[in-house]
Amino acid sequence: MARRCAPTLARFIANVRRHKTVAAHMTARQKSIALGIGLLVLGLAFVFVALLMVLPVAVNLPDSWFGAMLAFVVMAVGIACMYFGGQRLWITQLATPRMPCGKTRTLDRTIRHLATMNVQVDWLELKRHTNRLWYANYCLYAYLHPFRNWLLYVGKVCGCTVRQRLQGKHKEQVFRDIEREYGIESVRVLVGGLLLEAGRRRTPELIADVESLLIYRLKPYANISASRSRINRPGLAISCTGAWPFVRTGFRDV
Repeated sequence: MARRCAPTLARFIANVRRHKTVAAHMTARQKSIALGIGLLVLGLAFVFVALLMVLPVAVNLPDSWFGAMLAFVVMAVGIACMYFGGQRLWITQLATPRMPCGKTRTLDRTIRHLATMNVQVDWLELKRHTNRLWYANYCLYAYLHPFRNWLLYVGKVCGCTVRQRLQGKHKEQVFRDIEREYGIESVRVLVGGLLLEAGRRRTPELIADVESLLIYRLKPYANISASRSRINRPGLAISCTGAWPFVRTGFRDV
């Protein structure tokens, strides 16, 4: 009896964990959208108050310079809130990519035929510090040699931004090892957005599986975890497109 119930119980536990992960991801996205909308509304309120202050202040100039400065500060705060609110909504939209229609670079046909889950990772190099993808979330990132196409590190972003992962204290040892080994003080940064098939959800577990498969196959210098052993996800197939600089673009888990 126990042997018969064990597989059913295992499937039930796996389904519960999967639903909890999806619910947590959707909650984080909803919070981000609510924060963006709240900042926009707050910014509009500040701008409206500043406009109400402008008319009486302008009539009483030059005796009300303090009021003029106060109106300017309120206006600036409103514009800043609107900017950051719009940026938050834009980042949330970028962090939820969908598989594009039309002519796109697809997975290798052999891998696609054998796989049960196809994931396309579209890479983009961050050349400017003002690029919005520095604030992307739920994606992959990679560090490359500044002058050669050498892969130094592959990581994932879940719950923070690409810029935070670059500047965090947890990366100090990684950059010290890279500088000691290659004699470089900077790296190129690539961001990889996951494009999934219809009906698939971009969960932290899936992102972790994609990251570990790339690390296991490519063995970047600064990656220690998953470079020798990892938990397999049979049927997972990855196709790297966009600014991916290497000849091999397809990877499959067995």
